[in-house]
Amino acid sequence: MSFKSFILSLWAFRPGLLALNIMLLVARTLAEGLGLILLVPLLALVGVASQGETSWFTDLLRTGFDRLGFDLSLRSVLLIFVALMVVRAVIGFAYNIAS
Repeated sequence: MSFKSFILSLWAFRPGLLALNIMLLVARTLAEGLGLILLVPLLALVGVASQGETSWFTDLLRTGFDRLGFDLSLRSVLLIFVALMVVRAVIGFAYNIAS
């Protein structure tokens, strides 16, 4: 059985469940990647990991936080990171339940 025929047979059996699993898998992957991408710039925002110039991404985050009125402290930055990881865990839990 080829991969294509396997996917088609899954689609024929439970199309809604397959679509839900694919969406949750993509969301889980994006949340994981976003958490990893944001960790260093978020810590650089509060001066923990800054070694010289800040990156354009760090400047973009700083501008975004200023516009939203967030205080940039280590505590608030880590709370944002933890919130992202909780969202990732909830998506992962939903994925495990759906599959």
